[in-house]
Amino acid sequence: MQTDDNPQGILKKSEEQLIVLSFTTPWSGSGNMLADTLARLQEEKSTLQVFICDLDTCPKLVKQFGITEIPTTILLHKREVVDLFTGPVSRKKILTRVAPFLS
Repeated sequence: MQTDDNPQGILKKSEEQLIVLSFTTPWSGSGNMLADTLARLQEEKSTLQVFICDLDTCPKLVKQFGITEIPTTILLHKREVVDLFTGPVSRKKILTRVAPFLS
């Protein structure tokens, strides 16, 4: 799991694989639980790349994607936002949403 405040770099990576971009803060309990779930999924799915972005350390990404709620998770594929969800999400729901993009 990585943190990066480089919008162009993340968009470029999304040309080749699905990117899961999750926005949270250290004090968000639901955000931390979601980050743990995403970390486990990334270990299981080699074609899934996850970026966890702290709102305070990723201001460029927060601005680019207009993040106003935490946690917010964005799925990027081929430089496009293909899905977005806010709040805590179950592992099953995440798998359902990422499945069409995994090979």
